Amino acid sequence: MKKRIYIFLSLILVLFVIPVSAQNDTKILTSDNWSYFKNDTGWTLSAYNGSESAVEIPAEIDETPVTQLGAELLKNNTKLESVLIPDSITTIGKNAFFGCVSLKEVKISENLKTIPEGCFRYCLSLENIELPYILTTIGKDAFSDCLALREISIPPNVTTVGETAFAYCENLEKVSVPRKVTTVNANAFIGTAWFNQQTDKFVFIGRGILLKYNGDEKDVEVPYGTASISNAFQGNVRIESVVLPRTVLRITQNAFRDAANLKTINIPEFVTTIGGSAFEGCRSLTNVTLPSTVTSLGGSAFRYCSGLTKMDIPEKVKNIPGRFLGDCPKLTNVRIPESVTGIDVNAFAGSENVRISIVPNSPAEAILNEREIPFHYYQASTEDYSYDNNGKEIEIVRYDGINKVVDVPAQINGLPVTSIGNTAFQGNAAVREISIPFTVKTIGDSAFSNMENLEHVYLSFGLEKIGSNVFSGSDALADIYIPNGVQSIGKNIIDASSTANICVVPGSDAERILLGEGYWLYPPDICSAVPDYAEKWTVENLYAGNISGCSEGENIEPVRTINVLTQNTGLVRIPNGTAAVSADMIPASEEVLIIYIPVSVNSIDPQILEGRTVSIAAESGSYAEGFSLENGLNFIPRVISETSWNKF
Repeated sequence: MKKRIYIFLSLILVLFVIPVSAQNDTKILTSDNWSYFKNDTGWTLSAYNGSESAVEIPAEIDETPVTQLGAELLKNNTKLESVLIPDSITTIGKNAFFGCVSLKEVKISENLKTIPEGCFRYCLSLENIELPYILTTIGKDAFSDCLALREISIPPNVTTVGETAFAYCENLEKVSVPRKVTTVNANAFIGTAWFNQQTDKFVFIGRGILLKYNGDEKDVEVPYGTASISNAFQGNVRIESVVLPRTVLRITQNAFRDAANLKTINIPEFVTTIGGSAFEGCRSLTNVTLPSTVTSLGGSAFRYCSGLTKMDIPEKVKNIPGRFLGDCPKLTNVRIPESVTGIDVNAFAGSENVRISIVPNSPAEAILNEREIPFHYYQASTEDYSYDNNGKEIEIVRYDGINKVVDVPAQINGLPVTSIGNTAFQGNAAVREISIPFTVKTIGDSAFSNMENLEHVYLSFGLEKIGSNVFSGSDALADIYIPNGVQSIGKNIIDASSTANICVVPGSDAERILLGEGYWLYPPDICSAVPDYAEKWTVENLYAGNISGCSEGENIEPVRTINVLTQNTGLVRIPNGTAAVSADMIPASEEVLIIYIPVSVNSIDPQILEGRTVSIAAESGSYAEGFSLENGLNFIPRVISETSWNKF
């Protein structure tokens, strides 16, 4: 430490004063040893031109009071040993006595409320100082590196002790802090003898401020009564979970910074402040919920949280600062409320996969439009959903609700919900049952994937297209009913290990597509996930077209009937009980066929293969399986019960 101080001392060879408080058009006056200018309440001293070691600051000049000391007024004055600051002084500028290495004695004005940033920093000889009773704030670095300072008593009206205010005062052994102090910022006493001597598991100061944690547990429960978390857990790579009591009101700067293995933490319901870099570098965090009471967010608060996937900005926040959610590669969903009127241009810098959701016509919409940043919509009436609105229809982009049973709305703001987007419900562990409305035509890739508790999905009869990997990883699904109107289905809608039954309408496009992919299929009566509207369908009569507008009991013209032979775009079903399959039973117009063959068949005419590509679907061990193997055909094993088969 002392080497660092000596290096600093070697840098202060050139001594001059910059009157930064004075504006270019301010008239600078000179009297005796001082330069000064007029302010609203009297004079501001801007420079000291004398050479005395004991300086008495004048209370007035020309019968006008001196009320302010300018920034850097006596900075780096190595001759100064004592200074008297009269009670007329109410304001001192930053770094006013910075680097006065010989300064031993200071008498401070009793009317001073703030010791500003860097005011007495590097005053190496300062042993004692009595702070005024009405003082409320001690600024950043106000007394840092005062090596001779041995004790400090914080006055009873002080509420805030700034960052590193007394840092590296190596001989500071006695510290008295009143209960009224509510904010002690990061590292205020780091490097002091007093700080190093604190060995309690939880070190508190002021009004419930957790200043230091000396424990070694992975799972930490902070004591009830804690009001503020200082940088007590900064750099702690041991902790994995932290439980904060409901008494916590503030999480200040650097509180959990670089706690790389922190996986879970609760933010209590009365917290108002998340300080700068509070969780920066907590790369194991995957989910954080900020309560509605939060009003202030600090810069880089969640930067480098590489596991974080989503964040809802609370309704009382007005500004989102720089790098607040920066460099979070897995961040895919951020919601910004109407209250936000300012968004730093770098608020989400480096989070390339972020999807921002906003309230329509909110200030955030104007800001993002101006910067050409894409966004989605959400609003209070459908707060669980984020969505895209093109003026004609709605796509559900994300569902973040916690309901076990979800009925997707048929419309939002009077517009129909026609699409469930890619990954819209992905990973939601709360949902057990989902019903899709008749307005939905498309379900995107992985829309219902990795939902560990999803048991039932009721797909709408208006559905036309299903993407890839839609139910992948949702292993609790019992069965999936694919409506007759589905014309397009992506790859791997379920995992190979899934035990879910897939049910289709015989003769439908879905049956043809899924058979071609090698899925085991079942008739609708096997699936419990067939919605009520399925009663409109009968096994004998399959209706085509958009029936979403049809009322109960309305006559709909059947377009085909299941008779002895059913054929639809390459799918042929041989009726149960048939003993022999002859060539005249297969339509000559089809070049690519999937043929269902029951166990009753014991003869197949090889001429059915001429001029076409044939796949055989039948029970394992049946005559049809042997026929397909002998002829090098694609064989699709089916479990076809007599009861189910007879229904067709």
